[in-house]
Amino acid sequence: MLHADEIEELRALQARAYGRGGGLTDADADRLRHLEDTRAPVAQPEAEAASERDVGPEPLIDAVPLRTTPPDDLRTEPDGTAPPRDAVAPASDRPTRPDTVRSALRRRWPVVAASVAALVCLGVLIGWLVFADRGPEPIALTAEQQQWQSELVATGVYDPGSLRALREEEGVVIWFATQKGGENVCLVLADGQSSAPVCSTEEQVRAQGLYASITSPGEGELQNVVDAQMYLAVDGDPAVISYNYITSSQSSGVQFASPVEAEIAVRLGDSGFDERSLTVVGYDGEVPVWFATEKNTQRACLIYDGSQPDPLQACVDGLWSAPEGLALVLDRVADDGSTTRFEYHLGMGRQYLTISKGADDASG
Repeated sequence: MLHADEIEELRALQARAYGRGGGLTDADADRLRHLEDTRAPVAQPEAEAASERDVGPEPLIDAVPLRTTPPDDLRTEPDGTAPPRDAVAPASDRPTRPDTVRSALRRRWPVVAASVAALVCLGVLIGWLVFADRGPEPIALTAEQQQWQSELVATGVYDPGSLRALREEEGVVIWFATQKGGENVCLVLADGQSSAPVCSTEEQVRAQGLYASITSPGEGELQNVVDAQMYLAVDGDPAVISYNYITSSQSSGVQFASPVEAEIAVRLGDSGFDERSLTVVGYDGEVPVWFATEKNTQRACLIYDGSQPDPLQACVDGLWSAPEGLALVLDRVADDGSTTRFEYHLGMGRQYLTISKGADDASG
């Protein structure tokens, strides 16, 4: 083990041996080797050594960079002599070691923690807004429709506060309500002139749903019909499907998509077709393609448009005598000479219309 004076001697010899322009005599070189060979690590106090064993080595992020040049007090001039003391910058003027990442984080951890907490709260809020199950929102009612709802509430047949407007279909408002403290579930349709309530037990509604229909007068012999079906979700919220159509007293309850189609059906019935058989099987753009049977001959016919006095049509016999079914083929030639072929296939359990643009009489 080296004494303090030997350590100082070792440092001086190392500075002369390894510094720029340095050099040692043979005696000094032998002395340097002797001091380096006899040097041993300085023993640490037992308590300090045990503490280092418990804590472990510091992370590399806090390690002090390895010196690539000798310290100022070991530097030598080109002639081998030590630089003057006043040439070495005082400790206060030397650049300080930059703060480590760990110390920077220790100073800024309140800001980091606050930022993380804010992001977590924001994520929870966004998730609640997007995925929270709040049930279907009631629709906004006009003053007149609010009066309809007040009249329904005044009947006293529904649980207080349970009547909720879910949607409107062609002027008809569709409500959800409960009875007997929620034991029964109701689907209510009303248009100001009449109402159509249907109620059943919650268990029955969960299994089969509810169906309600309301009819209101249209133009002439036409009638507007709104149908609605309601089911209950797992959480008990109602899900409603609604649709509307038009019927005519002369068409035996056949459904049409618009008043125009209902009027065409009346015209076709007057021209000899069975009103009960009239059905729109497809569309060529906005033009309906009809299927119907003649009253007198019972022939099956495919009819294009039907709005004209003498519509384009194709008819065949033996509709009910062909076990494999039959196909009705109708060709229509446009003003530009192009041909459109309509093929309606009719059989047991399957009916469909095929439209071929640009077809000719030979190829189909």
